[in-house]
Amino acid sequence: MVNIKFTIKPYRRSYTKAEIKKLSQVLIKNKKIQILSDDIYEHITYDKSKFFTIAQISSLKNRTLTMNGVSKSYAMTGWRIGYAGGPKEIIKAIRKVQSQSTSNPSSVSQAAAVEALNGTQKFIKIRSKEFKKRRVFCC
Repeated sequence: MVNIKFTIKPYRRSYTKAEIKKLSQVLIKNKKIQILSDDIYEHITYDKSKFFTIAQISSLKNRTLTMNGVSKSYAMTGWRIGYAGGPKEIIKAIRKVQSQSTSNPSSVSQAAAVEALNGTQKFIKIRSKEFKKRRVFCC
């Protein structure tokens, strides 16, 4: 299993599309390696980086489990909403384990997450600009 985080830390840097493609060449050759792509910082990018996930490499899609959530991008850390995308058999196994090991998030949290994901994304742009100012100040 290889765990790939799009952003190394929000105040540092993100992998470029070229870096991910280079890594994908190694992973394509090693067919037994499964990939976990942690895309929680998908909307928090700097240095004109464009988000690119390894799940966009078609030959790796069937071996990639993508994890994401609303905590970072939508400032909803206490709401405890995450989601996964990947091969059907892996998602089915995740559902089976999750349904027996944790309770579901509240209905209010779920509805708020849906609104955040489907609503206007202006908040993300405003917040990203603020994060960039903080990053420049700190680094």
